[in-house]
Amino acid sequence: MHSLPHQRHYIALTELIQLTEIRQHIINRLHDINAVRSA
Repeated sequence: MHSLPHQRHYIALTELIQLTEIRQHIINRLHDINAVRSA
């Protein structure tokens, strides 16, 4: 049962990475929308 806290930490880390990727995707999308509006 020693590996359980480590595994939970790993899961939290992967979720954080996914959130960062999603946020970057949204930012890119907003930049695209702004580019279309200003064009």
